Amino acid sequence: MTWKNSALLAMVTMALSTRAGEKAILMEYMDPGTLDTLLKANGPFPETLLAHIAHQALNGLSYLHACKIVHLDIKPSNLLVNKDMKLNIGDFGVSRIVHGSTTSYDNLGSQGTYAYTSPERLDSETFGSSSEKDIYAGDVWSLGVTLWELSVGHFPFFTPGKRPSWMEVAMVICFGEFPSLPKQASHEFGSFLKCCLERAPSKRWTVSQLLSHPFICMEREPNRLLSFTHQWACKN
Repeated sequence: MTWKNSALLAMVTMALSTRAGEKAILMEYMDPGTLDTLLKANGPFPETLLAHIAHQALNGLSYLHACKIVHLDIKPSNLLVNKDMKLNIGDFGVSRIVHGSTTSYDNLGSQGTYAYTSPERLDSETFGSSSEKDIYAGDVWSLGVTLWELSVGHFPFFTPGKRPSWMEVAMVICFGEFPSLPKQASHEFGSFLKCCLERAPSKRWTVSQLLSHPFICMEREPNRLLSFTHQWACKN
């Protein structure tokens, strides 16, 4: 399978073998690195930039899902950007090809990063679905958690600095009460996150639905956004 039709996936330009037998790959250079790197350097992202990031990530996921691939590990450290904030989705180490009704939450595996894992993957008996389209819904959940984290500057389900156990995270994701968004958050952003973070995968918005959400469709001036994102990404 080739992914040459999507500019939103991290591409391997060349694979090399050294004399010692080690493998090396050549990929596009993404100057600032990952969104996690930028978050630690610059702090919370403004909503204008979050909408720009979300739009690109959704387009990348749309391509993957059309190819029947579920990523399973969307998070800030797996989303790379260049100085113009062009985004690439990386790290397909735990991704899976969806084989229709034979693919279930159980055989997707438990790999990935549990903090960004959707309820149906943590507790398939309570939140699971038999629909093939709901298999892809976990990527939408992970994107919602990622954007929320980028907006507040820390993992959103706990206070800054807290290092919760796996069980604490799982209980919050599956059954806990989510914290409120900051007062300065727009209605559109709050609505977008709510659509991403429906616990039942059948109620969670799909990638195609989210691409038409008002938060993604907010009017933006492309030239102004490009200048702003370049300055913000290179701030430090």
